[in-house]
Amino acid sequence: MDFDILLEKFLKEDLSPEELSLFLAAAKEAANDEVLQRKIAEKLNKKEYHGLSDPAKIPSLFRAMLEKASREQVSLRNPEGGAQVTRRRFLIRRMRVAAVLLLVAAGAYLLWSTVRQSQPPDVAPNSAESRLENDIAPGGNKAVLTLANGEKITLDSAADGQLARQGNSSIIKLATGHLTYKNTSATDKFPEPYIATPMAFNTLSTPRGGQYQLTLPDGSRVWLNAASSIRYPTAFSGKERKVEISGEVYFEVSKNADMPFRVTILGGTTDQTSPLEIQVLGTSFNVMAYEDDSTVSTTLLEGGVKIIKGATARMITPGQQLITNARGGMHLAANVDMKKVIAWKNGKFIFYNDYITDIMKQLTRWYDIDVRFTGEVHDHYSGGISRQVNISQVLKMLEAAGGVSFSVRGKEVRIN
Repeated sequence: MDFDILLEKFLKEDLSPEELSLFLAAAKEAANDEVLQRKIAEKLNKKEYHGLSDPAKIPSLFRAMLEKASREQVSLRNPEGGAQVTRRRFLIRRMRVAAVLLLVAAGAYLLWSTVRQSQPPDVAPNSAESRLENDIAPGGNKAVLTLANGEKITLDSAADGQLARQGNSSIIKLATGHLTYKNTSATDKFPEPYIATPMAFNTLSTPRGGQYQLTLPDGSRVWLNAASSIRYPTAFSGKERKVEISGEVYFEVSKNADMPFRVTILGGTTDQTSPLEIQVLGTSFNVMAYEDDSTVSTTLLEGGVKIIKGATARMITPGQQLITNARGGMHLAANVDMKKVIAWKNGKFIFYNDYITDIMKQLTRWYDIDVRFTGEVHDHYSGGISRQVNISQVLKMLEAAGGVSFSVRGKEVRIN
């Protein structure tokens, strides 16, 4: 039966036990996510369902729904000794209650930030009322720029405006917290005499708890996630534009067919004798290549790129993600959620059936924390929340889903 039909029957409480089983199985399929999330959003936007967007209220709502089902048991009785009919109908209703809670657990957190954006917030995300005794603020625009001569500039404390000059380029920090390069040779009234010098390189690095945006000398735009870096020339020349990265970086590359763009990956694999390279003319893509990960994932949003590892090369098309391991093995991932891949760039956390260990890696980098597991935890979690909230709100979201509890001591987060 078509999923749309099952969903409509579910919302009308008109599913048989057999149809309910089919619906629950179909609801777990990624292909049905968009329809399912839209319907959940419609429910959450209705006044009587607002409580479902608050994880703390789910247990009390669960008890209230069961009590309501128990009261309705009386009205469903068959006067002609219909105890069996009553029992069957009550069990079906309990199954529907369980289905509703399943949907809430799977979808409410993912929709929480979107739904809340259209409603006035009750409490500011980082106000004193929302903090725990031991709480950690989110990261922000933090980075260090290393010039060609080795000089380091801490960008989060540097004043806006021109920071330095490298050859014919001025390095400018904008009020928005972005870094950009401007060619000043054409506008200088008294240009400096030309002196042939080797190509100069700058490096932009973000710490744990930091992120930054950069416009390269060719106009290409770059976003750096926490604990990431990019090394690039202060002016592109020759037959190609070449940069080196580690960590997680999102690119919007300016098109120039005469000067292809090339990215060399310095992280995500221990084999640097044959580093991973990405070739592109002009496109949008995300690269995740942290030192503590054993793989590199390249996700293409627009255009086309070629990933090269030694003698192996692979082209990918928009919507695809290629995962490369240290030995050069390449795997094309299916059903990639593009919104999830670039959620960090858009100021969000989005988890979909992720291991708690992978989730904590993201939190470690963004909140600059140390994580300690007490016992084995292998659960998967789905949800979504803004990256601008204190860590307490993220941990409460995970706790509400069940299976784990957290304690915060200084910069250490313990998972029980």
